[in-house]
Amino acid sequence: MRAYQPGDEEGIGALFETVYRRPFSRAQWHWKLRKHRMQTENEWVAEADGRIVGHYAVMPIRFQVQDHVMMVPHGCDAMTHPDFRRRGILTALGTRANAVWRAAGAPFQIGFHYGGWGSVRERLGWQPVLRVVWVKSILSPAAFLMRRLGVGHAHAADFADHWLARLGGVRSRAEDTSIRVTRVHTAGEEFADLWHQASGAYTLIAVRDRAWVQWRYLDMPGVEPRVLLARREHKPCGYLAYRIHRDARRAWAVILDCFTSPDDHAAMRTLLHYARRELARERMESVAALVIPNSPFHKEFRRAGFWQTGHGFDFSIIPYSNVAIGSKAGDWFVTGAEGDVV
Repeated sequence: MRAYQPGDEEGIGALFETVYRRPFSRAQWHWKLRKHRMQTENEWVAEADGRIVGHYAVMPIRFQVQDHVMMVPHGCDAMTHPDFRRRGILTALGTRANAVWRAAGAPFQIGFHYGGWGSVRERLGWQPVLRVVWVKSILSPAAFLMRRLGVGHAHAADFADHWLARLGGVRSRAEDTSIRVTRVHTAGEEFADLWHQASGAYTLIAVRDRAWVQWRYLDMPGVEPRVLLARREHKPCGYLAYRIHRDARRAWAVILDCFTSPDDHAAMRTLLHYARRELARERMESVAALVIPNSPFHKEFRRAGFWQTGHGFDFSIIPYSNVAIGSKAGDWFVTGAEGDVV
């Protein structure tokens, strides 16, 4: 067991592809774990038989904890080779991560768990705090139905969706005409201004300032990122970030984040409706997002035509200190952008 060393990426990539059964992106790994040089260790491996057979990493995130900004680790890419499971490797690597980041002064570690960790979760000290759930909206009902049935043609689906929209007479009156939404390609000072205006309303939240928007959404490699900025009277009042996915059969979008003041329902509503229209014009079949049930954002997603699925994650923490963290779901603002599950 040891900390990451330059050159380990080949072995980490081979382990990733064995465990997760999908291609390893060195660019995304570098962006997530190595781009920001850290004095504190944030990646560990287990070696056996001359190869890497275990891995645990944390993605450092700046968090606002009440009135203080602290570095918080997000546990990610935890994996053990199938031939070496049930030998305590994941527990040992996670214990090392806990010791390093507790000594560094982090208040807690965060993670998004789907239920596959078993007893390791309890041994490492994970405590579920709240549930985040997937909500989804079908933007092209005809294309969705035809694909599920294995019939139809893209032009026929477009034609059907056009007439479904006309027959439904759907024209949203939910948007605030005083709010203007534009797409941005580089995070400017308006995101710093927005964070300064809105952050005081939250108790526990990842720092969503200019640097966060640029790194988390616009600099992420290998994806089609989009960031929408809302302004009211030329002042920023919110943003929405999403990315587009494509395969041979369809195209869909995932909303990574939607950030406004918690009581600015007009900004939330306008951003969501603008995003749905933009995605529909680009012929996306559907759009999904992770939200906290019964939160203001969850209610606006439901009003915008999203329905709640039965899938989601337990947002959990490992407490490291006596800092008042907050045990109620209402203390937290979490969208999934804090981790790598979206």
